[in-house]
Amino acid sequence: MIANTPSITVIGFGEAGASLCIGWKRAGVRSFDIKQTQPQTQAAILAAMHKLGVESAADAASAVRDADLIFSTVTADQAFDAASSVAPGLKPGAFFFDLNSCAPTTKQKSAAVIEAAGGRYVDIAVMATITPHYHQTPMLICGDHCDAAMTALQALEMTPTLVPGPVGRASTIKMLRSVLVKGIEA
Repeated sequence: MIANTPSITVIGFGEAGASLCIGWKRAGVRSFDIKQTQPQTQAAILAAMHKLGVESAADAASAVRDADLIFSTVTADQAFDAASSVAPGLKPGAFFFDLNSCAPTTKQKSAAVIEAAGGRYVDIAVMATITPHYHQTPMLICGDHCDAAMTALQALEMTPTLVPGPVGRASTIKMLRSVLVKGIEA
């Protein structure tokens, strides 16, 4: 059950992860980004987190410990690894919001890992550039936990649109839309 003030973790602190934090304007968000473990990028990532008042965690599993809401905003090639790395630390019933632009099959594999660990996986497709609307950027959500997820996201002043269907449907719609738009522009 999500309390009135849910604990939030962002996995991946690039443009999307940082933009969510800018939009929420809330203290107490925790984050982990694999780049904070690399000497050449560590200082910049930690400084960006600090600037926004985001607490850095030592690793992905500790970042999600006690988190009610987890937002995964990593690169497509890291999406499954991110889900796998947080699974051991998941609080039972925690939401895992997968905002990654990856294949529906990757989202389905990630969902299986999160669900097996006791989490609630939600496929989210970000349908526009995340800036300048930040957390209020148009998004589609789908999966088994969408009704409860909708309530949690709206409490953060996010405006998702529910797409009925299984995990992978939202990301499929995003990919088809992208192909259509590129075809029209060509």
